[in-house]
Amino acid sequence: FSLVYPLEVWGAVSVLDGLIHEREALAGESYTGSISIKNAGNKGTEVKVYQTDYEFFSDGTNHYGDPGSTARSNAPWIIVSPKQFPIPAKETVSFNYRVDVPPDRPLEGTYWSMIMVEEIPKESAEEPPKGQTGFSIRHVMRYGIQMVTHIGQTGTRKLDFSGTKLIKQGEKRLLRVDLENNGQRRLRP
Repeated sequence: FSLVYPLEVWGAVSVLDGLIHEREALAGESYTGSISIKNAGNKGTEVKVYQTDYEFFSDGTNHYGDPGSTARSNAPWIIVSPKQFPIPAKETVSFNYRVDVPPDRPLEGTYWSMIMVEEIPKESAEEPPKGQTGFSIRHVMRYGIQMVTHIGQTGTRKLDFSGTKLIKQGEKRLLRVDLENNGQRRLRP
């Protein structure tokens, strides 16, 4: 019994415009932008763009849900175009987004979601020789770009200290503080 495992590594694609796009807008307003993707590799590749919701917690866990499934999601407001495109070797290509803040519902604070950028791997044509068992490993590299919309200057800011602990690291003593934002607006402590 032998294993055949072709492994191709991608990852020549990178996002050039930062991984957080943050804007302020009022209900009924729209804004646009673009995100540039570079292919530093020697071969052309294909990229797909899609949306997810995004929740993050103080314990370090993250959840990526269906677009529009969380209470503070702005994913339904965002239109991305194109959703799939080629990037030639050593070239940069941009895709556009438009955010239309709904005019017909009360909105306060900060809303966010993710635009995911993922290289589409070329499937390996290799198969194990007849009579042998094999598997392949497919490496998928994706970037998450957090799309943040603040509704004007609205929303409460409520920072709570959810835990404090004095810890010892070598000869140093450090104060560890867990902060929790129980408000409606994003805070940067």
